Amino acid sequence: MGGGLHPQSAAGIPVLLFLAFISGAGYVIWALLMKNNPVSRIAVFGLIIPVMNVLLSALLNGEPLFEWNYLAALVLVCIGIFLVNRAPQTQETKA
Repeated sequence: MGGGLHPQSAAGIPVLLFLAFISGAGYVIWALLMKNNPVSRIAVFGLIIPVMNVLLSALLNGEPLFEWNYLAALVLVCIGIFLVNRAPQTQETKA
């Protein structure tokens, strides 16, 4: 398709290599987790991605963090992770 990779300066090459390493390491960790744990326990942690995006944007870009909608979303994500990972309830049968 005619695409190319042309870093604008020599400082861009280590950044590109770092990003490639992080991406590869993430996939390796995800594969190891999927190998040793049930899918339902691991997939829910994909909800952490938007939370980390909000935290990083607040840290790096100076965006507001402590607004009610961000805090409400964080609480809902945490509740969802808790509900998926809690131990199953045993049901008592009536005689």
